Amino acid sequence: MSTNKPIKCVSKEYNKEPFFLLQSNGSDKRYVVSFQQKDNIKSFIFDFISRSQSDLQLKVRDLNDPDQPRDFEGMSSKNALQTLIDKYDGVVFHDGCNELMIRIPESGEYMAFDEHGLVFIYTQADYSNDLARYEIKYKPKEKLIYEFDHWHYRPGNAKEDLACFISDLGLH
Repeated sequence: MSTNKPIKCVSKEYNKEPFFLLQSNGSDKRYVVSFQQKDNIKSFIFDFISRSQSDLQLKVRDLNDPDQPRDFEGMSSKNALQTLIDKYDGVVFHDGCNELMIRIPESGEYMAFDEHGLVFIYTQADYSNDLARYEIKYKPKEKLIYEFDHWHYRPGNAKEDLACFISDLGLH
């Protein structure tokens, strides 16, 4: 677990300060959060997982071939998911060729940790106070990393680790 590895994606022009913005199509909204710190992302994901009263729905999208991404889906208990996120820390937080999506069945809320290191929260709830705990400010005009020239980081063993993560989660 190295702290000097990028969180999935890097751009020298991108803002390094954490922020969030809201996107809406009128009836649905999503929070887009640039945490910038792995520990805060992990803590937020674990807080999100703890909101569920039952097993969680999961999807991992393998973007190794961007023209033909592969989705792996299934269910996981909260404890198993947290344990495997810890075990596969490198692939979850540093491999810029995958996305992790977690859905809470009771509420329908879901979050995605994408290949750019951004967290998307799809909800009708207000997450402003939750994000304030991480000292993340609302900046509605901030640009997202994929709007700049950027590159995706991929550790040397990422393909194998991603396959093991998917297998250990029991996704199909």
